[in-house]
Amino acid sequence: LSRLGSAGEKDGVEHILGLMERGEIDMDRVAFTSLITSLTRCGMWERALAVFGSLRSRPDIGYDTILYNAAISACHKGRRPYLAAYHFREMKAKGIQPSTSTYNTILASCASKRASWKMAFDFLHSMRHDKVSPDTQTFNTALSACSGNAEKAREVWKWMLEEQTKRDKYTYTAAFKANVPHDLEGGLSMLEAMQREGIRPDMITINSLLGLCAKSGLWRESIELLESSQRSQLSPDTFTYTSIISAMNRAGEWERALALFDSLAEKLEVNHPLVKVVVEASTRIHTWEGALGYIDGFAEKGWRPQLTLYQPLLERGAALDEVIKNMNKHGVSIDAKRFILVLRSNDVVSQWPRALSLLGDIDPVEREQITEYHFIPLLARLASRASNQAAISILTALPEYHIKPTVVSYNAMIRAITPETQKMKALRAYYELNRVQYNHVINYNDRWKRDKVSTEMMDQLSELIVRKASRHDWKSVSELLEGRKLREEEGGTPKKGGTVERGGTLEHRGTPKPVSRHAYNRALYAFAKGSQWEKATALFREMSSIGIVDEESCGCLVAAYDISGQWARALAAFDSVTPRTISHTSLMYCAAIHSLDAMGAREKALQLYSEMGRKALRR
Repeated sequence: LSRLGSAGEKDGVEHILGLMERGEIDMDRVAFTSLITSLTRCGMWERALAVFGSLRSRPDIGYDTILYNAAISACHKGRRPYLAAYHFREMKAKGIQPSTSTYNTILASCASKRASWKMAFDFLHSMRHDKVSPDTQTFNTALSACSGNAEKAREVWKWMLEEQTKRDKYTYTAAFKANVPHDLEGGLSMLEAMQREGIRPDMITINSLLGLCAKSGLWRESIELLESSQRSQLSPDTFTYTSIISAMNRAGEWERALALFDSLAEKLEVNHPLVKVVVEASTRIHTWEGALGYIDGFAEKGWRPQLTLYQPLLERGAALDEVIKNMNKHGVSIDAKRFILVLRSNDVVSQWPRALSLLGDIDPVEREQITEYHFIPLLARLASRASNQAAISILTALPEYHIKPTVVSYNAMIRAITPETQKMKALRAYYELNRVQYNHVINYNDRWKRDKVSTEMMDQLSELIVRKASRHDWKSVSELLEGRKLREEEGGTPKKGGTVERGGTLEHRGTPKPVSRHAYNRALYAFAKGSQWEKATALFREMSSIGIVDEESCGCLVAAYDISGQWARALAAFDSVTPRTISHTSLMYCAAIHSLDAMGAREKALQLYSEMGRKALRR
C-alpha cells in the first residue's frame, strides 16, 4: 500500500480496497492507516474518509495519533478545514495526544481559502497548551494561514523568534506575503537576516519589499530595489512594475508613472491594480481624455473594464457625459454608490441634466438607497453659488425617480441662498408650491389643517354650520346640529328669532339629516376651540358611522381632548389614528405632545417631536 500510494498507482490501491471490502483480507490498524494515506495520495480523499468512518464499527481496531493524522490529511487534501477540526476535537476527546505532524497538517488545512486566520490561531494556542514543540513547517503554515491578518502574523513571527526555530526560504516568503514587516525599514532588516542565514532572496521577496515602497510612495527606493534584483539576475514581472508605478503615483509623480508605463505597455500583462493606478495617475494630471484612452487600450487587450475603474473620474467631476459614454461603450452601468459620489463632487450646472438621467439606469431596488438627503449638500452648494434655478430644477425632477423632496431639502437650499432678497423670493415660491402638501403654522392655535375651497355642493344647513364655525360660535353650531331631525320633505319653520342666521333653530322632527363632510369638520373645529370634548366625541362617532372621517376630523378630535384637559383621551385618540389608515398631521402631533407635556411625560413628548422631524412635518 505504501509503495502503491507513493507511486500514485490508483488501480492497485482500489484493488486492495476491494479485497478489504469483500472480507478477503484481514487488516489491522497499520494497514488501515496505509490504506487511508494511499487513497489520499491518489486523490481519492472522500473514499479515504469513508474508510476511516467505517472503523467506528470495528472496536477491535484501536485509534492512535498516526491514524487520525491520516484522516486529517485527507481532509486537508479535500480542502475541508472544518471537517479536519472536527476530527481533531474528536481525537482529543478520546484522550489521544496530537503530535507536531497533526498540528502541521491541520494548520495547512487552515491556510486554505475556506478557513480563516482565527481558526489557525486557535490551533496555535492549543499547541502551546498541549506543550507540543513546533518546528519550521509549523510556523511556515501558521504564517500562511494568518496572511489575512498582519497583526496575528507578527505574533507568530515573534513566537518563532522566541523558540529560536530554524527559518528557511519558505518561512521568509510566507512572512513577506503576510506583511510581517511594518514598513520598508523592517522589510530591509528581514532581507539582511535572510542573507546572513545564507538564504538567497527570490522575486517574491523583492516584490513584497516593493509593495511596502508603494504604500509609502518611496519610488526612488523602489527603483534601487529593481536595479539590485537585476544585478542578482532576478527577472522582474508585472507585479514588480505595478508596485513601482504605484509608488510614483502615491508620491505625486504622475507624469513619471505614466512615462514608465508607456515604455513597458507591450511587455506588461493587464491586471486590475495596474489599470487602476494608470487611470488614477492620468486623472490626477487632469487629462480625462487620456484616462479614457488608457481604458480603451486595456479593453482592446481583452481586459473588461470594471465600475471601480471609473471612480476617480466620477469623483473629480470630469466631463461626465464623455465618461458615461465610455462606460456604456464597455457595458458598465453606474450603481447607487457611484451616483452618490457624483452628487458629492459635481458642481457643474450644465452637467446636471445628464447626471439626473443616470438615476434611470440604476436598478430600481438599488435606487432605494438614494434618498433626498444625498441631494441636500449639492442643493446648498448650487444655491450658495447663485445657481438657484439649477437647484430648483433638480428638486422638481426628483419625483420622476420616486424621490420625494421634503421640507428638509428646501430648507437646506433656502438657507444657502444669498442675498436676503433672493432668499425671501425663494421662501415665497416654496410656500406657493407646497402650501397644499405642507401646512406651515406659527403656534398651537393656528395649527389647524385648512381645506381648499370645497367643491362639493352644500345645502343651506351645511353652509350655516360652516359660517358659524368660522366665528368659533360652538353654541350656534350645536343648535344647528340638534335641529337636523326635521325630515327633509317636511321642511322646517324657524323659531326663537325668526331666521336661523339670526339665532333661530329648526324644529325637531324625524331622523338626523347628514350634512357635508366640510360642515362636519368645521363643526368639530368649533367644538375643539370651545373645549367641548363631549360634543366633539358624539359628532365624531356619527361621522365614523357614515364613513366620512378624514385627517382633519381626527386632528380636531385630538385637539378637542387636549384643549379640554382630557389628556389621556387625547393620547388614546392619537394612537387610534394608525388603524384607520389615516396619516398623522401636524395638528395631531401638536395636541399629543402638549398632552404628554401636561402629564409630565417629557421624554415621550420629545420622542414624538423627533418623529415629526423624521416625517418632515412642520414643527
